[in-house]
Amino acid sequence: MKKLAGVGAAITFVFLLTATSASADSSGNFTATGTSASCVATPATFSASTCTNSGQCPAGAPTCVAGICTSTTACTTSSDCPGDTVCGLSGVCVGAGAFTGATLSGGTSLTSLTTDIRTPNGYGTTLLIRPSLATGLFTRTSLSTTVTDATADVGIQVCLFVDPVVSGTPAHPTFTGGLPVFPSQCVVYDQRIQQVSNTLFGNLATCIAPAPAGACTTDTDCPVGNTCTNPTDGAGAGLCQAPAPGCNFQVLLTTLSAHSFDFVVPMPGNGTHHVAVLWSEIGTTKSTTGGTTASCVGPAEITVQQVKNFHNDSRISFTNN
Repeated sequence: MKKLAGVGAAITFVFLLTATSASADSSGNFTATGTSASCVATPATFSASTCTNSGQCPAGAPTCVAGICTSTTACTTSSDCPGDTVCGLSGVCVGAGAFTGATLSGGTSLTSLTTDIRTPNGYGTTLLIRPSLATGLFTRTSLSTTVTDATADVGIQVCLFVDPVVSGTPAHPTFTGGLPVFPSQCVVYDQRIQQVSNTLFGNLATCIAPAPAGACTTDTDCPVGNTCTNPTDGAGAGLCQAPAPGCNFQVLLTTLSAHSFDFVVPMPGNGTHHVAVLWSEIGTTKSTTGGTTASCVGPAEITVQQVKNFHNDSRISFTNN
């Protein structure tokens, strides 16, 4: 009986050992790192240029003189003036007649996050990596009599590297190579393209609307693009007003956005793996004449989870379509 009991104990031990090994092979591992530094967005301040009283004027040009917000600061160029003013024709700083001041601040000074994770050996071992970023974008487009169109293009791109070659500086490292990353090594988390065009300044002399014609009560009674001018709101008492030819103001705004994305990295075997996430500002025309941009990141976080793709599961696959 003692011999049988010993054999039973050995079988139980082997069973437990096998179960423990299978559990260790299929169990997950997890790591994360991040920063709590946060971006802050605030409205811009409007600096008035025209006025009917001094209370309407900005701090840099506090006095209303002949309908213009004026300061006592002499100038030859706008660089001589406070931030909410420009150099006027009279040689003193006057209200800018525009939005001034920063609208985007804070965030992190980091450009990357890194962490390490250990994986076991076994079929289907995979890393599920999720970089999450709060992002801020700022675009400004300004037009004048000499600038009739402006473009401001800015974005934030996030790239993932596993076991890469590291170069650069500790504060701003760069990464190359490493294991294959799916579905793509780099993903655009945010991008905004703001474009403005205006023919108004160049056509002021000819920008005259045609005489109104056609009885109407509401806009729906007029051709598309026309408006019904009806001061009395009487039935059929209005006239359809067509827009002035050649006078227009157009704004285009195109946006891409992700903020959080799951990357998949199939692992070749056991060991400790270095995971790096790098973000950078992108934009084909980040700052053009009449356009300026800025960006901000924070908070930011990367989570890394070791998962298992079992034999009876669907195979991990990606397509370029």
